[in-house]
Amino acid sequence: MEHPIVRQDVMTLLVRACPSYRNRRMTYLDENYTEGDEQLLYLDLADFARHLISLFKANEIQEFPEIFSRRFAYYWR
Repeated sequence: MEHPIVRQDVMTLLVRACPSYRNRRMTYLDENYTEGDEQLLYLDLADFARHLISLFKANEIQEFPEIFSRRFAYYWR
């Protein structure tokens, strides 16, 4: 069954599609939020984009097909 993606699920889906982002994400959260803060998706996505750029520059693009697959673009699995 397909479910629409809600804001709270976006980063979880991206980490699932791009496991190399997991450690960077944890560091990013620790450095930018305190408990109870509202996470700002546009800032979180900017950090993810910086991660993708660093992967691309290092020619480490093996995760790109999963990141940009249609199933992560349209629905929650």
